[in-house]
Amino acid sequence: MKLYSSTFISIILGFLLFLNNQGEQIVAQEGPMAQFKRIVRTEALQKKENITVNVFETFNCEKCKPLALNTLPELKEKLAGKAELKIIMVPKSDEEYIAVSAAKCAANQEGFWAVHAELHDTSNFSRRNINTIARNVGLNVDELNACIDEDPFFTEISDEKNHADDLNLPGFPTTIVENVTLIGNQPVENILKVVDDLTL
Repeated sequence: MKLYSSTFISIILGFLLFLNNQGEQIVAQEGPMAQFKRIVRTEALQKKENITVNVFETFNCEKCKPLALNTLPELKEKLAGKAELKIIMVPKSDEEYIAVSAAKCAANQEGFWAVHAELHDTSNFSRRNINTIARNVGLNVDELNACIDEDPFFTEISDEKNHADDLNLPGFPTTIVENVTLIGNQPVENILKVVDDLTL
């Protein structure tokens, strides 16, 4: 029977561990960053120029409201010049579909962020309440209603919902930056850290 030294065995085990760690890496940070795990593929560590921060949300989830009212306004401001912020609203009911459509239509009057925040601050997605919201933020209500009735964003909303379904997201909200997935209403610094890792 052939015997091997402990040093030789350690080298072999170390090499096998190295091979096992190639590909997908799970990185858990300490301190404030311990609130999430980043699932990072090795190719995602390459520096990128055009970064998009994709935020998947619904209008009826517990953590989506603080995301919309507190996190997104700050994130939008701090991402300026660094990355594009894309909000993907996933309707879970017919009422939510109208809310998503209203938010997209409000963008035609540069009122997306105001209407988006107000819709997250209510559970009433009736046309009457949407009209009240639009009026309160200074939009032309007739123009907004005409857009909702014409439904020009049907294909876009359907594609975004199908994309979210295909991703099999763990829940809402979920933020995806390249191959990095952040679950829940993440602190702004967590998202900025990912963007900086990919761009700086």
